[in-house]
This record gives sequence, structure tokens and C-alpha cells, in this order.
Amino acid sequence: MNTRRNLNEIKWTMCSSVIIGLLTHAYILYNKISYHDDIFCLYTLGGTYGSGRWSLGILGALMRRLFGGTYSAPGLNGILSILLIAVAATLIVEMFSVKNIWWIVAIAGIMETIPVVTSTFSYMFTAPYYMIALVFAVLGAFLITRKQKWFDWHCIGAVLSMAVAVGIYQAYFAVTVSLVLSYLIWNFDEIVGSDARRNGAKKLLLGGIRALVLMALGMAAYALFNKVFLAVTHYELSDYRGVNNMFSVTFSGLLSSAAGTYKAFVSMFVKDYVGLTSVLPIRLALIILWILAIVCMIRESIRRKAGAWCNILYWGMAALLPLAFHIVNVMVSGGDTGIHTLMLYSLAQMFIFPIVILAKYTGGCAVSFEKTKYTAGMTAVSVAMAYLIIFSYAVVDNQAYMRVQLLQNEATAFYNRLITRIEGTEGYLQSDSIYIAGALEISDKNLTEVPQFPAVTMTGYTMTTDEFINDYAWKEYVRWQLGFDPVYEAQVPDVSAISEMPCYPDADSIRIVDDVVVVKFSDGNAEDSQE
Repeated sequence: MNTRRNLNEIKWTMCSSVIIGLLTHAYILYNKISYHDDIFCLYTLGGTYGSGRWSLGILGALMRRLFGGTYSAPGLNGILSILLIAVAATLIVEMFSVKNIWWIVAIAGIMETIPVVTSTFSYMFTAPYYMIALVFAVLGAFLITRKQKWFDWHCIGAVLSMAVAVGIYQAYFAVTVSLVLSYLIWNFDEIVGSDARRNGAKKLLLGGIRALVLMALGMAAYALFNKVFLAVTHYELSDYRGVNNMFSVTFSGLLSSAAGTYKAFVSMFVKDYVGLTSVLPIRLALIILWILAIVCMIRESIRRKAGAWCNILYWGMAALLPLAFHIVNVMVSGGDTGIHTLMLYSLAQMFIFPIVILAKYTGGCAVSFEKTKYTAGMTAVSVAMAYLIIFSYAVVDNQAYMRVQLLQNEATAFYNRLITRIEGTEGYLQSDSIYIAGALEISDKNLTEVPQFPAVTMTGYTMTTDEFINDYAWKEYVRWQLGFDPVYEAQVPDVSAISEMPCYPDADSIRIVDDVVVVKFSDGNAEDSQE
């Protein structure tokens, strides 16, 4: 990247990214919303080496050594994440030589507002590390596309960047794949050159093979480093979402998962897909962008008068775009059923690909097609659609933050009442241990059911009131949000005494039995109820 030459584009990308990011996500940056995995991992990074995330383990160790630990601090972690997304957006703008400010802001805005970021912020303890993975994934694609030599320092940098990105979070490999394929299509004319009829197809094919080899080497480097760190740390890979068999894909399973990527691609235009297309304005804008982009691609394909093989390769790559965008479906065991929003940053390319095609067609890139009388109108319509997507995402993101804060407020009030009842039990001593009968089976008819917000369907924000209060990390929630940290009794007191008790919040649902405070939430099996 020529920093001096591209300083204007860098400034616009960084500034617009940060401003849009702060405006969109200020709600969660300045309110400590913490529940589920985030409250459980308030002072840790969660799964590292055992989840195949060796570089995440290294980053965590580095933070502990330099700064005493890793913490789920929303102001710091959120702002760092926004800045890292801005860096990734800058690399993409440079990669596709985007010069027009309107298009630059469109790319930056989508990168910052896409609900993948919102979902990641519900796991604030790891958010900046995932955004580091994003930067390295984009950097890998950037370096692959910089030179066409088979082996140089760009290649080494690309392989190592991909290995680090996947070592933080495996799903970010899809970001590299989607960007590289998008670039090969976007840069078709420059790759094949003036001899499109003779050697153009060969150049394009070799460029594609080179990219595939480098991406394969990146995954191989990840696997090698992962094996080394597993041996050094004495961890074993978990089976969470197929981590331990990510490289063991059967041919039939591969075909089935690949077919699922096309289904997922189509579904984004007609219905919600994992929280990314939950409202009509986003789907409508996406349809218009893709129609305009395809029209441009057809026009240029006719204009260039390339040979048959060039056209076959060009449209063949275009046909592979759904597979590249949704390749996480292939990587995850169980296909689409194992997908959640955090995994899907590659789907930002669903919006960015038509944007860069349109930017090139309308003169918004350093290397652009010849302008026509339709250019101005097409630019106005497509830019308006891109900005409509950004605005819609900002609205949905803030709805998500509001909804989960309402849930958190209600859970806090519920547990405060519970603590008051416990400490107000006759004969209570602060040294008493507590036994919970029917943990995770709380049913309080007086609780307000926080309504589902129809547009909020991304991972991390769809829990019901009952699910929120009965979450697996309820002890951590009570400990860190409310400051109540008693000793929980593992042994069952007098079962017959518990069976006579009514269920909380009814009177006498909290008793002291054999010097243990018993709280009864349900009539389930007392032996199995302690969580």
C-alpha cells in the first residue's frame, strides 16, 4: 500500500468507520451489559488452545503478562474493536482501489454496522481479539492479491496472516476466501490483459490456482501451529461445533454443505438469515444492488469480447460466489444448523461485492470501466441503497441493545428480590450455605415477558425472560452483577422437607433445613436440580 498516495482514502475510511461505529454501538460501549458467556468469562478469554485457537491463547497470555489479565471492559474493548474494523475496511478499500468518498463511506459503514459486530459485542470479553482475526483475514486476502508471482514475501505474509486469523477464530477464514474470489472477478480485465483471447484464460486460471494454493497453505500452517501448541500445552481439541474434525469432511457431506451455501445465499434476498436480513429495507436494497451489479457484469462481459474460455472462467467464478460467502457452512459440522451470527463476517462481502463492482463501473475506483450516460443515475441509486442498509443496521443494532438491557434490568430486579428473601428468612446467618432445588427451572408468573423485537434475530439478543433468568451462568450473574457470593451446597438436605415446600416466589419457598438455606424453584428431581 502506498500510504502517501492513498492518504486521502485512508483518512476517509478510518474517520467514517470510527464515527459510524461509535454512533451505532455507543449504547453497549457505555452500558455494561453482561450475561451468558460474557458474565462467565468476565476475566478470561474463554476457550483457547482446546478450541483450536492457538493465537488467541498467545494473545491472552501476552495480555496477562503485560497488563495483568484480560477483562470484559466495554469502553476499551468496544472502541478497540471499532478501530480494528476501520483498519480492515481500509485494507478492503485499498484492495479494490476505491477512490470515491461515497463508496468508501458505504464500505466502512457496512463493516461497522453489520450485526456480526453486534453479536460479537454480546461477547465483549473476546470482541477485540475477534476483530484482530478480521484484520489478519483481510490482510491475508490483501497480500494474496498484491502480486502475481508464485512465491515472494507477499505469499509468506499471506500464509502467516491466515494462520493467525484462523488461530483466533476459525470462521474468519471465510473472510479471506470471499475477498479473494471477489477480487479475481472485480479485477478480471487487468488479470487477463489485452490478450484475453489467447492467454487471458490461462492467466486467470493460474491466478486462481495460485490463490487456492496460498489459502490451502494458510490452513496447513494453522493446523501445524495448532498441533505444536496442543502438544506444548497438553490440551486436546474439543468437539464444539466440529472443531476436532474440521479437516475430516466426507465427499457426500461436502456436497450437502456446499448445496446449503446456495440455499443460504438465496434466502438472504427473501427472508431473514441469522439476523443479517431481518428487515425489508435491507433485503430490498440488497436485491437492487445485486441486480445493478449483475447488469454491469453482463455489459462488461459483452464489451470486452473475450474468448469463450475467459467467459466460462469469469462466470464460473461468479457462480462460486455463494459458496465463498457462506463457506462457513462447509467448515462447520452439521452445516447450517450449527451456524450463528458471530461466524458470518464473510457475509459483509454479500454487500461489499456489488458495491465494488458498481464503484468500478461508475468510475469510483482507480481502475474503472468507461462511464456511460447511465453512470450518474446508477451511482445515486446504488449509493442510496448502501446507505439505507447502513441506517437499517444501525436501527436494528440499537434495538438489540435496548432489548437485552431490559432483560438484564429484569433479571437484576428478580435476583435482588431473591437475595432479600434469602437474607430475610428467619434464623438466617451469613455463614449459611445455600441449596437450590430446581435450578434453571425458575417460573415466576409475575415477571414481565420482555417482548421479542421482530427485527432482532441475531445471536445473543433473542433470549426470552425465562431463558435469561435460567441461563447456565446464573451464579456468575448473581456474583458479579449483584455482589452476592454465598457457598452453594452440593449435598441434598432433607428431601422430604423440600418436597413439602411450595415453589418460589410463594411464601415458605425458602427455608432453613439442617442449617442449609433451601430455595425451591421447581418440583423437579432434587437430586439433579443443583447447577
